[in-house]
Amino acid sequence: MLDFIEIDLSETTQKGGAGLEVGPTYLVLYGGQFHVGTFDMVWYGLNFRGIYDAGAQYDPPGENSSSWQKIWRFNGAEEISAAEEMAYAISKRRHAIDFKCTSNGQTITEDAPVEAFLYYPEVDAMPKQDDEDDEDEY
Repeated sequence: MLDFIEIDLSETTQKGGAGLEVGPTYLVLYGGQFHVGTFDMVWYGLNFRGIYDAGAQYDPPGENSSSWQKIWRFNGAEEISAAEEMAYAISKRRHAIDFKCTSNGQTITEDAPVEAFLYYPEVDAMPKQDDEDDEDEY
């Protein structure tokens, strides 16, 4: 089940607190617009990945001309995110094949595992070539 928990922004700092942390998915009202994303911890504090290409620095209301109005934490979003990530990986793989992208010096083909195109892949799209095979070619 998916539900929302509102974060009390008056209890937060640039580093988080009051349920605001790295990892979970959030719905935010920022500068009058709604966005969905997650927070990363960077040297200056929390950065929201869901606004702008580089994200948006979290500043509690009243600090640094903060544009943060409301934040809700999604409960149960992990299951939804997993399904969306797989759909994204499939489309990203298709793009790599269509545009003849390469991995480990080889053109990506239909044999490439979809898992190689996840947000944090643990496998390569194409296998690494053995160094021994390269020596035979010289």
